[in-house]
Amino acid sequence: MKYTVTLQRSFRLQIYLILHQLVPQSLVDLTHSYTNKAALTRQIIFGFFTSVQQLLYHNNLREWEKSQHISKKNKR
Repeated sequence: MKYTVTLQRSFRLQIYLILHQLVPQSLVDLTHSYTNKAALTRQIIFGFFTSVQQLLYHNNLREWEKSQHISKKNKR
């Protein structure tokens, strides 16, 4: 269990470091103008991009499973 938590934190840190370089300051400023809190601004932006990353990962995984002819029945 502890190992899983460590992996999740490590993954989130990697995503954070990548996003830190990709998110334009204007988006941060715009979000901050509505929240007026730096921590909440980071949480919103990070949450959004994490959701997008997970969606892309799951879509890619589904496409790969289709290409390998892996069905729900095969996963059991």
